[in-house]
Amino acid sequence: MLRLWTALSLSLLVLVSLSGCDTGSRADPNAAAAVTSSTTGGTTSGSTGNTNTATPAVDLTQVALTNNSAKMDADVAALVINVASTGTAGVQFAGFTVTASGTVDETELGALNVYGDDNKNGVIDQGEPIMATVAGPAFNMNDGMIQVTLANPITIAAGADLQLIVALEGNPTVNGIGKIGETVELSITAAIDLDVTSGGQSLTPNGAFPMTSQPTTLFLNDHLLISELVYTPTAAEYIEIFNPTGQTVDLSNYYLTDQSDSTLNNTYYKLPAGTFDSGNTADFIVRFPPNARIASGETITVAISGVDFQTTYNTAATYSCKDAAGSSIDMLVPVGTSWAVGGIAPFATLFDSGESVVLFFWDGQTDLVQDVDYVFFGSAASVGSYNLQWDKTGVSVDGPDADTTPSQYLPETPIAQQGEAQTAPAPNNAIQRTSYVEGTETQNAGNGITGHDETSEDVGMTFTTGVPTPGQP
Repeated sequence: MLRLWTALSLSLLVLVSLSGCDTGSRADPNAAAAVTSSTTGGTTSGSTGNTNTATPAVDLTQVALTNNSAKMDADVAALVINVASTGTAGVQFAGFTVTASGTVDETELGALNVYGDDNKNGVIDQGEPIMATVAGPAFNMNDGMIQVTLANPITIAAGADLQLIVALEGNPTVNGIGKIGETVELSITAAIDLDVTSGGQSLTPNGAFPMTSQPTTLFLNDHLLISELVYTPTAAEYIEIFNPTGQTVDLSNYYLTDQSDSTLNNTYYKLPAGTFDSGNTADFIVRFPPNARIASGETITVAISGVDFQTTYNTAATYSCKDAAGSSIDMLVPVGTSWAVGGIAPFATLFDSGESVVLFFWDGQTDLVQDVDYVFFGSAASVGSYNLQWDKTGVSVDGPDADTTPSQYLPETPIAQQGEAQTAPAPNNAIQRTSYVEGTETQNAGNGITGHDETSEDVGMTFTTGVPTPGQP
């Protein structure tokens, strides 16, 4: 449940990709010196004495886009073109006009920056210079165009090329959730949209125009998130899940649990070994039914009791762990070594003093489950020997795959360093997400479905308390 946006930067890239020669040394990002592909910095590398016999030429070609989605705090290629000085004289590149299109309103995005891509890897690396900036919002009208002028013209020697990255920053504080799943396209419409000269004379680049990118889809995060929890009173309990990705997600291999008693050795992360029991009658583990889906930008609710949820909120939950009512759909529960409709134990509940709630994924074949989101609420000091936080570091599991070799979970955040979402009495008894990018969560080398360490999110900072608002991100 997004209540507070942290400062983020959404970047969509226009990648100007050039092939061939050395680009020479480039300035520090804060320096004003021009970038040049010529070792002498001259524009008439084919001249002899006072007579210039060189002939300049410039070719532009579009390169196929390999990534057509853009996380709102990352830089993603949107348009790739090749610019080459193909004549016998150097040329100067001074700017260009870029046109925006797509389903997003570009006035909701931010500034435009042009970077020199020193290593030609298509990524804005530390130390690469900013060559031009158009202050945000760069586009003052939807589907508009803007002229970009480099701080210093770039000299491209004969036979040389240059690579630039044009980054369009986003503004998540303006309709951030509303931009999920929207698309943006960037174009160079015509040859005259590039300011290229040689010896003071304008050049018309050769190429096929317009050069328009594939649509780039915007998203806030690359996996599902728990967005709200209501843990008290018992009749009001539910878990809300939000899809901040740009795609519809198939939920049939997704599970939810509040299981947190490790003394019985049947923890959720040992599910592949065949242990399906939740551990005790107060805990539950449930699976989404076949063909369950959550669309991009959609919010769903999972009620502990469907009947109680409908009575409390005067609407049906999307899914119910027991006692489905109205249009609510039953979650699946373990029956032996399979899953079926049946309902969790009558006394299963979210423990008011605190416990872990885990949304996770398992494909039914591999040795390990993958965390999708993990939230501990309350106070670890108040829950005793159960309702614990999780740390799977070093745990090995051998699942149902063909081999007998166990797999080991990657290291996680020690329990003593994990965050705790705060609780509050009614009417502010909902725990609500404030950051859909999960704050400073570690985003690599983890057990998460997209490689995050889900135990590293400081939920004390990324959640707050408020009045329950089921289904409203």
